[in-house]
Amino acid sequence: MTGRTATKTSGEESDTRERILAAAAPLFAEKGFESTGVRAIAAAAAVNIAAVNYHFGSKDALIDAVSDRHVNTVNACRHAALDAVLGAAAAAGSPPALEAVVEAFVGPSVRFVSGGSPTNIIIMRLTINRAKMDPENTGRRLAQIMLPTLRRFVDALALALPGSERAQLEEGLHFVTGTLLHEVSFRETMNRMCPHSPHDPESVIARLVAFGVGGIRALAAMPAPAAPSALDEMEDFGAPPRPGSHPRRTLS
Repeated sequence: MTGRTATKTSGEESDTRERILAAAAPLFAEKGFESTGVRAIAAAAAVNIAAVNYHFGSKDALIDAVSDRHVNTVNACRHAALDAVLGAAAAAGSPPALEAVVEAFVGPSVRFVSGGSPTNIIIMRLTINRAKMDPENTGRRLAQIMLPTLRRFVDALALALPGSERAQLEEGLHFVTGTLLHEVSFRETMNRMCPHSPHDPESVIARLVAFGVGGIRALAAMPAPAAPSALDEMEDFGAPPRPGSHPRRTLS
């Protein structure tokens, strides 16, 4: 096989995988995980079932890949936003503003689930629910995906609040993440509970940033607990699951 042929084959396989992912996301969003059959996904992607099995192996692995694709998209936007914040701070010869760092973390997530395809918010909710229901597999996998982004943002928070204990900054980012997940999971409920608050994405982002900044500043002023790094513990949690912890289902 020539290098040209091998490259073409690799490209074709990548294209097939992306078509399957693109077809699966709206079906999972519309029908839910249990009610979405592999035959329907294969038909929507214009591939045979064997191709789905070849690329993913199980329906669990397929929804995992769909979820990872969405999370990675948001994280890429976070890194780009943080690059801009740190670049501007370096050019000005000053630390980054805490508000700008928090906005770089919060903003991409809210904009992703608020704009573009309505599939986005549903897949994110499916991802959150699967992580809660299946911490041994989905939770561990997402921990590994999120760790590099969380570590980089804690580093940026340390630049914005020099002299702060890292443990406090990690905890602050943990609470910001929890608030953000709550906003994604219960958006409609919160809108009904707070009918007079603005619900457009940029207003939501501004309020989340103000809330997060206030919380992080307050935590940074408190004595740091004598405990290991929360992200180091998260890395331990992200280790491979114990054998037999949660059997994976095959394609159906």
